Amino acid sequence: MTTQRPPIERSLSAFGWRHARSRHTALLILTTLSFPLIYASLEIPKIIVNEAINGGPGPRDIFGQQVEQIPFLLLLSGSFLGLVILINGFKWLINVGIGMLAERLLRRLRYVMFETLLRTPPKRLGAMRPRESVHAIMGEAEQLGGFMGELYVTPAFQGGQLLVLVTFIFVQDVWLGLAAIALYPIQAVIVPVLQKKVIALNRERARTARALADRLGEGIVTIPEMRLNGTTGWHLAQVSGLLHTVTAIRRAIYERKFTIKWINNVLTQLTPFLFFSIGGTLVIQGDLDFGALVAVLAAYKDLTPPWKALLTYGQRWIDFSSRFRLLIDGLSQDDLMPKPLEVAATGEARAAPGPLVLERLRVEVDRTRLEIAHLEIAPGSTIAILGGPPGAAAALMRATVGLEAPAEGTVRLAGEDLATAETAMIAREVAFAGPTPTLVAGTLRDNATYTLMRRRPSDDPDSANAPARLSEAALTGNAPDDPNGDWIDYIAAGVADTAALDRRLLSLIGAVGLDDTLWSVALNRRVGPDGAARLAPAITALRESVAGAAETHREIIEPWVETRVNSNASLLSNLLYAIPREGQGDARDPARALDIPGIAALLEESGGRTVLEDAGRQIARALVDLAEALGPTSPVLDRLGAFTRQDIAEAAALADLGPRPRKTERQRLAALAAGFVQTRDQLDIVDDAMVERILAARARAMPAMRRSPDLVAVDAEEIAPARTIANTLLAAPRRHDRRPAWSKLDTALREAVEGAGLDGHVLAVALQTAIGEAGLDQMSQRRLGLVRALLTRPRLIGVEGLADGATSADRRIRAAIAADLPEGIVVMAVQSEAAADGADVVIAIDESGAITLRDGSQPGGAEGAPGALRGPSRSDAAEDEA
Repeated sequence: MTTQRPPIERSLSAFGWRHARSRHTALLILTTLSFPLIYASLEIPKIIVNEAINGGPGPRDIFGQQVEQIPFLLLLSGSFLGLVILINGFKWLINVGIGMLAERLLRRLRYVMFETLLRTPPKRLGAMRPRESVHAIMGEAEQLGGFMGELYVTPAFQGGQLLVLVTFIFVQDVWLGLAAIALYPIQAVIVPVLQKKVIALNRERARTARALADRLGEGIVTIPEMRLNGTTGWHLAQVSGLLHTVTAIRRAIYERKFTIKWINNVLTQLTPFLFFSIGGTLVIQGDLDFGALVAVLAAYKDLTPPWKALLTYGQRWIDFSSRFRLLIDGLSQDDLMPKPLEVAATGEARAAPGPLVLERLRVEVDRTRLEIAHLEIAPGSTIAILGGPPGAAAALMRATVGLEAPAEGTVRLAGEDLATAETAMIAREVAFAGPTPTLVAGTLRDNATYTLMRRRPSDDPDSANAPARLSEAALTGNAPDDPNGDWIDYIAAGVADTAALDRRLLSLIGAVGLDDTLWSVALNRRVGPDGAARLAPAITALRESVAGAAETHREIIEPWVETRVNSNASLLSNLLYAIPREGQGDARDPARALDIPGIAALLEESGGRTVLEDAGRQIARALVDLAEALGPTSPVLDRLGAFTRQDIAEAAALADLGPRPRKTERQRLAALAAGFVQTRDQLDIVDDAMVERILAARARAMPAMRRSPDLVAVDAEEIAPARTIANTLLAAPRRHDRRPAWSKLDTALREAVEGAGLDGHVLAVALQTAIGEAGLDQMSQRRLGLVRALLTRPRLIGVEGLADGATSADRRIRAAIAADLPEGIVVMAVQSEAAADGADVVIAIDESGAITLRDGSQPGGAEGAPGALRGPSRSDAAEDEA
């Protein structure tokens, strides 16, 4: 394997110069151009004092023109103002340039750090802590970001400005110039020495603070053992000792920090003393004019900031350079894998199917050694691995499909060694469906098609942000590809376009038994604008079909009745007898509807707003009482319907509001009550008096509600995107107190939808559900992982934690895998002999790690030592049977 060093230099200055040389140079040129202007801005005040004010009333010759005293003064003053504006314009350009340069270098650093992590070998990657890596990329790199823009410009600008000011003072008088810089060498030597010690103490303080945090965390967890064993005093002494250490370190920091400040302040004030004494003497003796002394004093006032900036820069340089080296040392290892190659859908033919060959394979699990001398598996075969110590079967399976490097030996697929094969070949030919598939942020469809997200999308020339995105990517060495483009590799999936991919995806979802879960997600999913457009043409006929199912299962739903409160609908829907038209306040967040002006006005006019606020106050009190009764850590508080832990935490403040709450507090009360559903949330706040108030507000609101463009009445034929699919089909909410019986009604709804030919549309709506909202259980997540593994049509697939038993569902999934991959090699870690039935090759491991290979396609198949046992392909078996 060829080792490539990461493109991160060992020093901060080298990194900044290599990747931003031209931008550093441009800023340095701007900085240099500003110096003559700064010098001129110092010279003009001296001319104003000596010539314009003290030079007498006579006219002055300016470029051949005679100018009187006051116009001359105004001309000089205007020139001074223009210089100030021009100089600050240069500073603006330089500062913006520094900021953007810092951001681009920070972006590059983070990108390269993440890219390097992707190249980290699996063994070392497994030992890393994700949180530490994220903190390094986000937190530690952030601290370096601002300084990287200043690497060369700050010392050049501040140092150049200092040089201009000192030069000006020397021009006025050599002795004043010497007085101005006399104390700089002392500060340049003493302050950095003291500052290094402060930096070291700060690091020691951080380490001690982490140790204190660990000790406190340990103590909190160990409180029961402390009480049982009487070790409370020892723990208190440990914490007290660390607190003492922190205090001592802070004292040392304060002493040195304020010593530095004292030295700087004293030395800074000594120079004006020299100016006043020496300069005043020279003015009295006539060796220096008064205007020059005033100009020198003004120049010295501007001299202090750049000098302090240079001292600060030196201190920060020491600190950030060491931080950068520490950050890079964790990444710059010699065992990095090559940069991953992209897999592009170029249309080339895939490699012909070839056998899987294990040669002198040795896998070590704890102290157990698993060995296979030689094994060749033909395409179309299934390998079942079972038995052995805990984790042995899974470890051997992972090594067999190239997921983990074996201790010894090789694994070849169609002649390619999986340990050295290119990333593109692995991605194209090998897949894995494991017990804990990684779910990425996005929708169910994004996760199902994750394995296909590998074709670089073409840039959209009409995209408004494409030029800026591409330009910034080029400047920072980042990937130039559009993150929102179409990344799907349709060729790898064996389909031509999105529609064909969706058909294949839904077919696989049904084959692996994930369709029931998807239907459950779909029925609770908002229709959405796209779904409404697809469902609208057939919705009337579909509702008539569903009406029979609703009548059969009428005890599971609660129909809307204009004169009754629906206890399975939100309080907001009950007040309005409607729901928002475009989904601004859907079932997951109905409170958002309160921000829609038309709905807010309607609630205010009908009195519904007051009902919501009073209900919100009652809910807050009920939540506070419940939290006090159960305790703040009770798991029951995580199952309170629409109310989150944050709602419960904020309830205490809302429950104690006075009789006249502020507008923002009223808004929070109304928002708390808007999504309340009586049977779901089970808080006893809807009594007879509340029912009367809700119905009265509804009666006042209904005439205007029927005309409102923001609302759809609950009894309207129109499809509201904010409604769930189940609510749309049933025209009524399902009863939360009959939730266990929902499956019966859901089955009827599913049959009706399938009968109308709308099942693909409904499931497509479900696939657009955010993965966090889908609420997939562990088995559903594993099946989703299998779907995305099968989508790529791999030549070799490893399966773990799924279909590894003898249930009918397990058998169906194994059959689905075999049917979808007729030429693929399937390697499964299974739990029992029954689960291995039908496999072409069975690898049985005993408790000592000894391996027995046998033909599993026939009961009592031939056994052999771990030598050359060739598994027949499914096509071979079919020919033998014929």
